[in-house]
Amino acid sequence: MDINVGLTTVSAGWKTPLSMVLVQLFNTGMILLSKVSIGGGMFIFSLLAYRSFFGAVFILPFALVYERGKWRDMSWRAFGWIFFNAFIGYSVPLSLYYYGLRDTTASYAVIFLNIIPLVTFMISLVLSILGTTTVIVGLYVFLSAKSKEVWQTYE
Repeated sequence: MDINVGLTTVSAGWKTPLSMVLVQLFNTGMILLSKVSIGGGMFIFSLLAYRSFFGAVFILPFALVYERGKWRDMSWRAFGWIFFNAFIGYSVPLSLYYYGLRDTTASYAVIFLNIIPLVTFMISLVLSILGTTTVIVGLYVFLSAKSKEVWQTYE
């Protein structure tokens, strides 16, 4: 048990919940601002481009400082995979989200935005079960075929 309860110990206990609340407040502000701008007639892909541009502007200095020596190790193939993942994992879902936000209220959009991790988990669970079943069946077929060869060599 920690008897030395100082200001740093108390503040350390509040950092995680406070940061979680701040992230939710920023997300709420972003969603409401997006709803107002889309409702005002802003083109959805331009909103997506602005969001991506400002996100890159704020993240790029951190990436340049903390990942200083790793840029030389990147190949064109890695850049291609990063672009593909950014397109499939960011641009397409966010544009669909903005189209849904345009046609519904912000509360429905937040509900569906929060369901994404659950659906991802369910899909990974189903694919994991299918993958495990495939591996077990493949191992059984392989071992049964090998066991016939082994038994034939010893007869």
